[in-house]
Amino acid sequence: MKNIKVILLSIFCASLIVSCENDDDKFTGSPVGNLDIETITGTVSTDATFALPGQVINFTATLPQEFRNIVTDTVTVQASIFTPGGGLRNASVDILPGSNTGTGEISIAGGDGTFDLTFDLKLTAINLKKVVPGKHYLLNSNTVTVASGNSGVPSENDKRLKVLVDWENKTTVNKLSVRMERVGLTNVTLSGGSEGYANIKIGASTYLASFHNDYETTASDFVATHAAAISANNNVDVTAVGSDLHFAYTTPTAPVITITTRPGLTATVTAVDVVNGQATYTANNSFDLGNTVRVSNAFTGTNSVYNLPTGGKIIAISPTSFTVALSGVADGSATAVGANNATILTGTHLKGTVYAEVIVGSLNDIPKTYFFSATKLGTTSEGVATATASSPYAYTPGNYRLKIGVLQPTHLATPSVDLKYRIVLRYPDKRIEIYNGTYFGLTATSGFKSVLQLTKNGVGDATTYTNVVFTP
Repeated sequence: MKNIKVILLSIFCASLIVSCENDDDKFTGSPVGNLDIETITGTVSTDATFALPGQVINFTATLPQEFRNIVTDTVTVQASIFTPGGGLRNASVDILPGSNTGTGEISIAGGDGTFDLTFDLKLTAINLKKVVPGKHYLLNSNTVTVASGNSGVPSENDKRLKVLVDWENKTTVNKLSVRMERVGLTNVTLSGGSEGYANIKIGASTYLASFHNDYETTASDFVATHAAAISANNNVDVTAVGSDLHFAYTTPTAPVITITTRPGLTATVTAVDVVNGQATYTANNSFDLGNTVRVSNAFTGTNSVYNLPTGGKIIAISPTSFTVALSGVADGSATAVGANNATILTGTHLKGTVYAEVIVGSLNDIPKTYFFSATKLGTTSEGVATATASSPYAYTPGNYRLKIGVLQPTHLATPSVDLKYRIVLRYPDKRIEIYNGTYFGLTATSGFKSVLQLTKNGVGDATTYTNVVFTP
């Protein structure tokens, strides 16, 4: 068997070939006898203007009507793709009785190592279901040249929109950095503690988040308590979405938002009374019911059993005392010594993670692939927003823009570069979109340029992506 570009037909090689892709050895045969050979010229077309290796494109094969007036039964036509580096792909399509056209699909062969290249698409062979006695047909056609390149295509995933960013000469010193910026929204995911407080700071203003029952309740309580003040003081709208706090803003620059566990509160214990396994400590305090409190070195000598070196949970509280369970200790009382000897353990307090408007990929992740996820991964809602995090992802619905630039002069081959770049989107429904552009005059100080915008709508099975705008 071998690849061929023309087909030799005889009464022994009539066959029905269904539409298929990469059928490199479908058409074989040898003429028998002294046949009349006729070359017909078909037409091939495609709606693809740019395609990458591994991508599948449509093609339409059209045969002359004069030929179909003679050969009226099903015929199978082979289309082929040829690349400069010697790559070859074949695919076939049936043209049914009563028609002179057929549409099929063909995958793009791999090319050479250049960022920009082209491939040729043409019709190369024909096979008749019912041969014409004494006749042998050859097929040629026009050639369609389609632009291509050496960039890869992200793999399929029915839960993610994948975004690949590639650029010219990435294997030399050109190191493009990419930022996926959520427009007008910073997300805070509550986590880490089962009690206590955290300070959420927006600019110079600080707002206290108090843990209540669970993270979802804590988030909604924070909004109910502070939304009006945050809007008035910071021009930011805060809403609760599950265990997340969404801070929406309209200013060109994102507000600086941080969350920190409130430092451990302290109090001075002056005495303790133990009754039926419960110890009530006398102390003026601002603790809360459910806090874990440690009492260290408040009692000495034989009274050391009243200390709580590993902490105990407060089961009753008043402004002048707190009570914890103290099993195994006999009823009794004691006087304490020292000051600030009771401390709330902040390790169990409310925490959180800020996912800012900029998600940055690793400098070593070349080419760079990012993705938008329909569902949360693990316990966090986004990828880690640091300069060293590879393959970050976005979960929160909203408007996003992709920016490109460089961080320092050593990341460019020359001080100023007209750098070609390519953005490949692969949608959960397998659609592929490709955008090519050039960042003219790229320098270490020219800043990050916005080149693509899109909107993520919804989460889970309801996720969609709209409003894609390329701004090269």
